[in-house]
Amino acid sequence: MSSPKPPSTRTIRSELRTSAPPERVWEAWTDPEKLAQWFVDRAKGEVKQGSTYTWFFDDFGYEIPYPVVEVVPGERFALAGQLPPFASRSRSRRRAAGLA
Repeated sequence: MSSPKPPSTRTIRSELRTSAPPERVWEAWTDPEKLAQWFVDRAKGEVKQGSTYTWFFDDFGYEIPYPVVEVVPGERFALAGQLPPFASRSRSRRRAAGLA
């Protein structure tokens, strides 16, 4: 059994399928105000290579500054950084709270 990779070399990739037009999807992810309408509590910054795009999960006290490492406008962007400790447990609690 091989040992796990150090955190600095792990990658999370995600693919979502939607019927929304590409322009709306791009805006939903890259416009801080639109992102806050469906995913995070708040966001700030811009999706521009070399900048920082910060996501806020106020209920959990998380502020996650993601460096923007790649941008192909209207097509894709890549963020670097790390999830806060216990982030997966927090997501589970949030989902469970919404079901009550």
